[in-house]
Amino acid sequence: PQLAKCSTEQFKLWCLHDRVFLHPKTSIVLNLIWGPTNTSISSPKHAAASDLFIILAADALTDVAYLASMAELEYGLQKSDAGFRLRFSGFSEKLLSLVDIVLAAIFTFGQPGSECTTSPAQYEVQRETLARSYRNAGIKS
Repeated sequence: PQLAKCSTEQFKLWCLHDRVFLHPKTSIVLNLIWGPTNTSISSPKHAAASDLFIILAADALTDVAYLASMAELEYGLQKSDAGFRLRFSGFSEKLLSLVDIVLAAIFTFGQPGSECTTSPAQYEVQRETLARSYRNAGIKS
């Protein structure tokens, strides 16, 4: 892959042409840095809260993920050393629309009027599932 001329210190754009299928597949990786320090894994409490956030956000975006998969688009949210990593990929020019929807959902998660919310009952189910997985792994929750 070649580094594009528009790349900066905070933004790097790589270009690799698909010579086999000649489809314009796009991959976007965003690193969301949470706070001045490594808050997503700075303590067990922050790590567990990050894990729970990822599970709840994925659950709230299930319909979006399904519709995106029908359009051959996909996204993933995972914890990284600096915060969170979002990965998007697909063959369509609609990929940026998916990026907009997912970012808006993440940044407004749980706020009144947000499309990306979870019920208290669903929160408890996901929290208990995560706590059970920690217990099964031998981690005290």
